[in-house]
Amino acid sequence: MDEMICLKVRRENRRLKWEVLRLKEALAYALREHEAYRKVSEARVRDAESKGKESLLKEMFILLEDMDRLLSVLSGEDVPENVRNGALSIVRKVEHTLKVLGVEKIVPEVGKPFDPSTMEALTVIKDENLPKGSVGVVYEPGWKYNGKLLKPARVGVVG
Repeated sequence: MDEMICLKVRRENRRLKWEVLRLKEALAYALREHEAYRKVSEARVRDAESKGKESLLKEMFILLEDMDRLLSVLSGEDVPENVRNGALSIVRKVEHTLKVLGVEKIVPEVGKPFDPSTMEALTVIKDENLPKGSVGVVYEPGWKYNGKLLKPARVGVVG
């Protein structure tokens, strides 16, 4: 009888060891799945944050372009200097804030070669003093954020 009990205990012991091993493997699998899900979720959150920031920055670029147009109007003789200086101060503060956030302003140099990776050609201009294919005039600056081009600089190219 004792042998029967020992045999049953050994069988049950083996069964329980296999069950523990199966549960450990299931737990390890669940932990790997959870880690993979966490990484995917974090990547999605980072992507959504980045897209949201890029969208906001693009709106800021529009605001700065409007401010540049305002500054060109304010350069008239009949505009008080303090008004002109105040508007210029606002533009500088916004540009400084963008720089702190990692935004890079792209201002092509007139006479330098046109770079389609950072510029958009709006017109072809004639200028005998500049080489063909170079930037002849800059209409709007471009903008990069974390190395990604968000808005190309808009230029006229010498043709």
